[in-house]
Amino acid sequence: VSTSTLSVEDPLIILASNNGAADAVDIGFYGLYDTSGSQDLYAGFFRDVTDDKFHLFKALQTVPTTTVNISGTGYAKAGLVVGVLESLTGTIIADMTLATGSITASGGAIDFGNENLSTTGTLTIASFAANWTNAGRTIADLGIVTTVDINGGSIDGAAIGAASHSTIKGTTIDATTDFTIGSTVITDGVITDTSGLSIVANTGVTGTLSASGLISANGGITFAAGDDIAFTGTTGTNDITLTDSLADALSITRAGTDMVVFDSNTPRITVTPVTTFTGAITANGGVVGNVTGNASGTAATVTAGTQAAITTVANVTTVGALNAGSITSGFTSIDVGSGGLTT
Repeated sequence: VSTSTLSVEDPLIILASNNGAADAVDIGFYGLYDTSGSQDLYAGFFRDVTDDKFHLFKALQTVPTTTVNISGTGYAKAGLVVGVLESLTGTIIADMTLATGSITASGGAIDFGNENLSTTGTLTIASFAANWTNAGRTIADLGIVTTVDINGGSIDGAAIGAASHSTIKGTTIDATTDFTIGSTVITDGVITDTSGLSIVANTGVTGTLSASGLISANGGITFAAGDDIAFTGTTGTNDITLTDSLADALSITRAGTDMVVFDSNTPRITVTPVTTFTGAITANGGVVGNVTGNASGTAATVTAGTQAAITTVANVTTVGALNAGSITSGFTSIDVGSGGLTT
């Protein structure tokens, strides 16, 4: 039948009606078109007898006969524009490219098997909810994740961070054994650093700060009222060491006034106000200033010493010249030994 207009009242059209004896021909339809004015092209839709699948094709330069030559010159898969593509079950064995739009699984799941899902755009997952079934699997590289909220589970066996770290926030960091940052190891209640722990910002410690090594505080250490510095242990030596050579290496101040100044350059300790010492004072470098109370020991030189009344002086071995003053009444005797008394 050759006609310019074909109108068929039958609701269904049968093709390949003589194909009942054997499955030997392709079933479908095609059309002729020419985009260049010099080359006939064919496009159509057919069931391929070799794979039992329906194909859309275009640009074929060989006219189809009982079969469509899918190896023919120009043959290409044609595009299909649909509103909704629905499949109860199925497997895609080749690449599927979605130019625009979206893929939605409203009632079931999209299973990629062992294949890859790739996109040059943005992959948006509204919610995994209870449907995340990737337990025990490995995600090799998530790339850059702008925001992530991990409410459970664990992160094991990998470093978190980069050359420039940001911030890890949370109420609790729970490490089964140790939590290590560089040479600093944090365990339950203990911070250990073999190279010395340096605190460069304001840090508050509400409990006991125990250090078996060096504590370095560039900004100073402030203790609240009632806080103590305690050196414990029964062996060894507990030291406060000034490593610099400064005239004012360490000061104990009150209300902005130096009370005690430790000078590691001289070295010496300067006590500014009137101070009462309840124990013994040993000063190998001498004592400068007035001393109220009893003093014992040997003084090589007393310079500019003034005392209104010395109650008792026992066994004075040598006394230099008495250039001024007097010996008043009540003095019982002067024993000059084998020497003389000159007036």
